[in-house]
Amino acid sequence: MEPTKHMIDTAYNELDAARGTQAGGKLTKTTNSDEVEKGRILVMDMQLADTGFLLNKYYATPRMIEPFFDLLTLRSSLQSYFTRKMGLTENSPLTKNTFTDTDEIRGKVSKVATATDGVTLYLGSTLGGIDSTGITILNNAELKFPATEFKVDLTTNTFLTAVTDGNISPVKLAVELY
Repeated sequence: MEPTKHMIDTAYNELDAARGTQAGGKLTKTTNSDEVEKGRILVMDMQLADTGFLLNKYYATPRMIEPFFDLLTLRSSLQSYFTRKMGLTENSPLTKNTFTDTDEIRGKVSKVATATDGVTLYLGSTLGGIDSTGITILNNAELKFPATEFKVDLTTNTFLTAVTDGNISPVKLAVELY
């Protein structure tokens, strides 16, 4: 019976050591992740500083800074994801876009104080315009809908606007265009 107990103790000790190594590995990965995040922030800060330096130095001759930027991507890609922290009764223009019958919009509201608070999205013919039927996203909800639900001419109403009304506290809004 002694050899069986010895085998069990040995197996237990090996598993316990392996678990300890695994836990240490997770700690190391977490630490490395923190270091990677710190490095990422430093790189972004430096990139912002470099951009400011280039714009300051070559403000009169912007063609001088073109080699530093991927202009093809910047000029050809439309932004499709928007976030806002919105205060009480705020009207926030999000984008001017050409919408089609097949376009979909996904909105998500968070940090809402009460069940009836939320954000209403509109399409308008001018910046900040609210010419369409409003689509309301309530209390920590996510809503996906076609652009046709605005019930307005999509060729002339190209400005997407978010409006809060009577919120007790600021809300976070995320809108994605498909």
